[in-house]
Amino acid sequence: MARYAILTDIHANLEALEAVLSDADKNRIDAIWFLGDLVVYGPNPNECISRLHKAIGADKWPGISVIGNNDQAIIEGKEPEMVADLMVQAGEVSVEAQKYRDATTECHQWTVETLTEESKKLLSQIGTGPRNVLANSILVHASPCDPVGMAGNYLTNTMEAEEAFYCLGRDKNMCLFGHTHLTTLFREIRTDRPYNNCELLQRQELTGKTIPLDGQRLLINPGSVGQPRDGDNRAAYAILDDGAHTIQFRRVEYSRQKTLQTLKNSSLSEMTVLALQDRLNTAR
Repeated sequence: MARYAILTDIHANLEALEAVLSDADKNRIDAIWFLGDLVVYGPNPNECISRLHKAIGADKWPGISVIGNNDQAIIEGKEPEMVADLMVQAGEVSVEAQKYRDATTECHQWTVETLTEESKKLLSQIGTGPRNVLANSILVHASPCDPVGMAGNYLTNTMEAEEAFYCLGRDKNMCLFGHTHLTTLFREIRTDRPYNNCELLQRQELTGKTIPLDGQRLLINPGSVGQPRDGDNRAAYAILDDGAHTIQFRRVEYSRQKTLQTLKNSSLSEMTVLALQDRLNTAR
């Protein structure tokens, strides 16, 4: 039996990653499972790739990590469909949506130009989910229905969770996912119908809590390491204890000011830096 640190959505934020790894080490973690999106938005993509690769271990790197939509987009040289795109498609052309869209576009181009060949090689070695772990669980980035998230699949409400539970299949009890940057847990509470069958627990109900896993079908998002968007700007991750059959949701303070200063010192435009700094400060 082992204890696993569940990390996702690091987004090139080295200070947040180091703080989480330090906290995980203090909590006697045996291994790390990574759920994707190592790069884009933060100022240290090369350093984060190297650091996580070292932390997981070179021989285990491909097997206990899954690639995220931003990682895949960098490898393929194209951008994934983003929340801002979906908002525009729905007719919501707000200043905020356009600002995020423009910042994302510049971040992708900057990341492509900044990554070393070694970093690109390591990034490309991360496989596509789902990855089977334990006896009846899977790792994905976005959802059992859309493992990488390139199609813009965001698992945020119970209606989307109903579809995800259906795609998960009856032979699996748990899916660990990221992508939304929200600390989230969906629990299936009815098995006699495919709709209105689950409940949602959010950051306020989960942070600092230890949740039992026994006999439950769950969809679990530990929250983002490097760019939380649930109103708590501390780095988020979770610890899954296979022996105790529990998962604990943790938040860790990190040197956000150092990340902000590194962003400011980068070659990203002032507009993009301000947009990214606002997200890091407000966690929105």
